[in-house]
Amino acid sequence: MTELSTITTEHRLAGCQPEPLLSYLKALGVFRLVSEQADPAATACWAPDGFVLTCRLDEDSLARFLLDEYQPTPVLSPWNESSGFGKEGLRELGAIERSTLARLAPYREAAAVARRLCALYGGDKKQKQHLVKLCRAQLPEAALPWLDASVVLVDERIVYPPVLGTGGNDGRLDFSRNFHQRVLEVIGVGKASPATRRAWLDAALDGTPVALLPASPGQFDGGGAGAPNSAPTGAAGGLVNPWDWVLLIEGSLLFAAGAARRLASSTAGRAAAPFTVDTSAAGYATAAPEENGRGELWLPLWERPASFGEIRRLFAEARADWRGQHASSALDLVRATGDLGVDRGIAAFSRHVLVERNGQATVATPAGRVRVSQRPAVVPLGDLDEWTARVRAIDKPPASVATALHRLDRVTYAAASEDRPNLVPVLVAASDLNAAVARSRGARERVWDLRLRGRRWLDAIGLGPDAEPELRLAVSLASGGDGTGGKGALRPLVMASWQGKVLTPAPVEGLGVRPVVDVVAAAHARRVIELARTQDRVEGGQPGVQSRFERGWPAPEADIVALAAGAIDEARLDELLRACLLLDIPHRGWLRGRRLASPAPPALAVLGPFYGPSDAPRPHADPWRERLAHAPLRPEAPWVAQLAAGQVGAPVAAAIRRLSIAGLKPLVDARLASRALGARAGAHLAAALLVPMPSALRVELLARSCPPPEVDEQAPSPEVNEQGGGNAPT
Repeated sequence: MTELSTITTEHRLAGCQPEPLLSYLKALGVFRLVSEQADPAATACWAPDGFVLTCRLDEDSLARFLLDEYQPTPVLSPWNESSGFGKEGLRELGAIERSTLARLAPYREAAAVARRLCALYGGDKKQKQHLVKLCRAQLPEAALPWLDASVVLVDERIVYPPVLGTGGNDGRLDFSRNFHQRVLEVIGVGKASPATRRAWLDAALDGTPVALLPASPGQFDGGGAGAPNSAPTGAAGGLVNPWDWVLLIEGSLLFAAGAARRLASSTAGRAAAPFTVDTSAAGYATAAPEENGRGELWLPLWERPASFGEIRRLFAEARADWRGQHASSALDLVRATGDLGVDRGIAAFSRHVLVERNGQATVATPAGRVRVSQRPAVVPLGDLDEWTARVRAIDKPPASVATALHRLDRVTYAAASEDRPNLVPVLVAASDLNAAVARSRGARERVWDLRLRGRRWLDAIGLGPDAEPELRLAVSLASGGDGTGGKGALRPLVMASWQGKVLTPAPVEGLGVRPVVDVVAAAHARRVIELARTQDRVEGGQPGVQSRFERGWPAPEADIVALAAGAIDEARLDELLRACLLLDIPHRGWLRGRRLASPAPPALAVLGPFYGPSDAPRPHADPWRERLAHAPLRPEAPWVAQLAAGQVGAPVAAAIRRLSIAGLKPLVDARLASRALGARAGAHLAAALLVPMPSALRVELLARSCPPPEVDEQAPSPEVNEQGGGNAPT
């Protein structure tokens, strides 16, 4: 027995990295064997340069323990004929059974019991569940970790935790048979010399180069399995270090405790195994929606030294919760890492996706790492869960729905894994999926029209001065409305809605197809028509229809001016507006942006004051607010339709006339205001005039189109009016 030193040694195992899966499990194997068979006080953690093992074994003592004293765990799969309990594998298992080495005594004892149970079983595949039950009841304690990690009975059916394939094999590769063979090689029963065995061990622990044996590492290392075009003649044969295989199998047994307990109370199977979830085709470069997979392993990385008892408990509990429930998919788990719904000792996860590659062979593909940190912005993502679950339940969904759902999964995963989650792409993708559902009669029957809680999404997104102007404009437009309950809002005008199979088309169609400015301008014109039916068309002496929203989040002045001048990214505004229209935005809010830097287009300066908010007189109010408070400006009903049709001159001339009648004496010439404007200038103006406007911009626009109050020496007569429209006092 190796003597333990009173001084601990820190072993930095560069050959044990979080990726590939083989390397991670190998690290667990070293830690488990040292803790259970040599130094119970050993601790370990993960560092940037690999696995760090601290124990009372120095470098030579550690090597001596593994080479000469390590007692292999009985790895027996009597339900698989190729594992030595049929014709295949008999030579390797037989060599262990005939051995007289003391370190193999538990192996021999367990093999004898397994052979007796196989005789009762008789090779009848229909009795496989019965054999597994007998093994669980009668195999020695030393053999149970492999049994619990590789195959578990749930309600009289067999469930295979995917870390060990399908019951300890992957296709024709039997893991237990390979373990028998590699154990014989590393403990000196095979032909390898002591120097070769030591070189294998050094390579496994430290990553030093060594000659490998021709054998397959199976699903645990896709790079060493002999991929297509890996040799001049096609696919090269696999290569493996015997110690790698032995240690990875020993490490995989940490998944046993959690699997046995969790799977016993779960029908989901793999989703209840430790840190094992269903596959999500998102978050890695080679993801494909239709790819077959056995699940994913999210392997915990801890940065503080921990004892083996602590790590064994970590795997047994495998706490990873999202919204109060055990995470069952990669999307759940990645969001749990930002909601701190995981064990607090975990610093990050190394994600491995078990997918079919190179035919039907399964490969554990590394898919990146996700840090565990508090990211409150991921919380709103849970609002989509119930809705997307309905979409996933659609049998044979249209290609457009499946594609949009895959995109939503990808951007959700990306947002949840970022240090500073960006939820805007998620909102855009959800809008695209909602539109795809709307176009499918069968999908509409199963999925409701999506609405989201706007305040929490906008708080998570952040709408400060550095946000995109297109985003602020989209929020402002989507927030507008009259009264409560969505009355008079933009969404019913431009987005179709449905209940069951019944689809109600939008009065103004084309959002997402036509230029967004044209659609918003047409919606503004439609709004004027609808308001004209119910609104008193004469107020304060001026006829017309006031089409501004009664409520809404005013957009920054610079953003409204940029929209009116055609200086915004229309494609970006289109997708952001469609996204923001999913949100139920509260009545009150404010958008912070940069102050007005460039002059407003003259046409906006003339028309804007008619569509801005009403200003009541305030104490110590400036002269402009005083003038606006006593000069009600009401736009004429045809103006917006004329602008939407590209006719800018007529509305501008009429607005100048109205300003003159109100005694504000505009200095703008109608012909100059509409000269040299682009073909779509009217649509841009009509769209900009629908955006909720701050009071400051209304005053600013009036100041640019009319003389300052101190220059206005002569107030207009109260009797001045337009075509009998009543008085217009200053």
